Amino acid sequence: RSFGDSPDQVIAYARAFVEGMKSERVMSCLKHFPGKGRVDVDAHLDLPILDIPQSLLYEYELRPFKEIQADSIMPSHIYMPQLQASRVPASMSREILTDLARNVLNYRGVLVADDLGMGGVSNYFTPEEAAIQGLRNGMDYLTYCHDPVVQRRVKKILIREIEKSPELEKRFQESLQRVEKFRVEATSADRFSIEEIASQESLNAMQEISDRSITAILEDSSLLPLPIESVSGIFSVRLSRLVQVEDGPQKGVPTVAREIAQMADCPIIDFSPNITVEEADRLAADSPGKGVRLVFTENAHLHEGQRKLLLKLSQRTGRTLVIALRNPYDAFLEGVKNCIISYGYEAVSQRSLKKILDGTIKAQGKLPIKIPQEV
Repeated sequence: RSFGDSPDQVIAYARAFVEGMKSERVMSCLKHFPGKGRVDVDAHLDLPILDIPQSLLYEYELRPFKEIQADSIMPSHIYMPQLQASRVPASMSREILTDLARNVLNYRGVLVADDLGMGGVSNYFTPEEAAIQGLRNGMDYLTYCHDPVVQRRVKKILIREIEKSPELEKRFQESLQRVEKFRVEATSADRFSIEEIASQESLNAMQEISDRSITAILEDSSLLPLPIESVSGIFSVRLSRLVQVEDGPQKGVPTVAREIAQMADCPIIDFSPNITVEEADRLAADSPGKGVRLVFTENAHLHEGQRKLLLKLSQRTGRTLVIALRNPYDAFLEGVKNCIISYGYEAVSQRSLKKILDGTIKAQGKLPIKIPQEV
């Protein structure tokens, strides 16, 4: 998720990742085209805007896409005023999908849409509008990831539109050729069979990689292993996406937070990713002023309320340990002095976090980005 903060480092790691996949006969996809590392809005929730000069775009964001040979590219839901005439997601834009990807970068592989049900699209367009415009303007794979009813509805509309529009039919045939070429390569005889996926050997390798990735940035090294007897408060964001978590009154609270709460005999205070500043103030004011407060965040750097909660908790007596469950940037927010970074919150990452917190293993991960001098 965060290979680095310089083009050279990103390219080196991403290329190694792609070549490693290729050596094991796994298809690869570069995302998110044309680049979204600078934006401060989560495309799952709304449409990010990347307003930078084209010269900067070519110097930074586009370099990995130009220099790494991958099997597919995933355009994102992002608006670029410097390249686009109208405010639509890149995943529906002719200027991005055709003019930039095909004509400027000369990319000939498949373009796979990020989930068109995300807020960056669905806040402004119906599923049918997004699919038709995406196909018309250059997308090859149209993805609706979570709702079979929407999938069937969109398919029906697309068939109808293609049958009555020679222009759309031509575009469809272009995509079909690319998709078929991709399908043949992906299902060739020398590739692994579906039965080999999730073998115990693979699961063990995944867990080892995850265990070794967890990164700790601590001013107070005595916080690891976590002194369970000192835990006085546990705060947890309710995860915003589909993950392996339990249902019930605290649906979305990560399993690792539940397990630590049980060990510490301490209740969990859960909050929305979009917690308001006022609610953050209240939670912090009501928090214990002693012991160790554990705070699980998800992209707090993108949410004012989460940022305020971390700042207010840091100003109370006692100690605060932040667990950044997604991107590492939460470690650099004002007031954060002790942070563990997992780079993800799938079950494999949560198991690794539990091992780190209970002292089964030590945090070995290396931060892939420079610690900013000012936040």
